[in-house]
Amino acid sequence: GPPTPVPPTPPPTPVPTSSNFDYQYHYMGCYFNPQNTVMKLKVQHEGAMTAEWCYDYCIIKRDYTYFGVEATNWCLCASSNEYMYYGPSEYCNQPCDGDSREICGGAFAMSVYRK
Repeated sequence: GPPTPVPPTPPPTPVPTSSNFDYQYHYMGCYFNPQNTVMKLKVQHEGAMTAEWCYDYCIIKRDYTYFGVEATNWCLCASSNEYMYYGPSEYCNQPCDGDSREICGGAFAMSVYRK
C-alpha cells in the first residue's frame, strides 16, 4: 500500500533571550512616532538598551501598560494605546544597542509591546 505519512517534526521550543522568566510581554507592532511625542515617558539608555531593559523600566518599576523601544537606545512608556496615534511604520529595522539580535525600533519608529 501507500507509505504511511510521517508527521512533520515540531519546531524547537524557542529559548528565552533572557534568563529572567519574569519577562512576559507581547509585541504589538511597529508604529510611527514623527514628533517623538507619542509616549508619555522616555529615557535613553546608551550602549545597553534591550526590550527587557525597557520592560523592567516601564512595566515593573513604574507600572505602565505599554512600552516601546526606538532608534536603538530609547525606551518609551505609556498607560494607554496612544502609540497607535500616527499609525503603523515599516521602519523598525535598527538593532538594539544592548543586543544586536533584537530590533529596537528605528528612525521615528517604535517597536511597541504591552505587558
